[in-house]
Amino acid sequence: MIGKRLDSNENIPLYEVKEIIKERAPEEPTYEQGMSKDYVGKFTGITKAKGEKLLAGLQEIEGISRDLAISIVDILPENPEQVRLLVPKGTELGEESLKLALEAVDKVRK
Repeated sequence: MIGKRLDSNENIPLYEVKEIIKERAPEEPTYEQGMSKDYVGKFTGITKAKGEKLLAGLQEIEGISRDLAISIVDILPENPEQVRLLVPKGTELGEESLKLALEAVDKVRK
């Protein structure tokens, strides 16, 4: 069994997953732990400090929920089409909110 218990059931950004894996990593990780560590290492494109700043900024934008903000932080979209793909069905994200989200991502990326 990979996990022994469920601590919480909420989405967290990849930079937090990376921190959790570092804290819990045994000297000889299992196959699953090693694969998770490799995945997070490859796809975490932002540091914890920058990620927290970006997440807070995105949550202040009208129409962006915490879950959508986490997806944006993890993916770091480069154009409006990529952001639209992250928006859940039935949710409207205005052009202004879309523009502000991309600007926030661009600031952190530099």
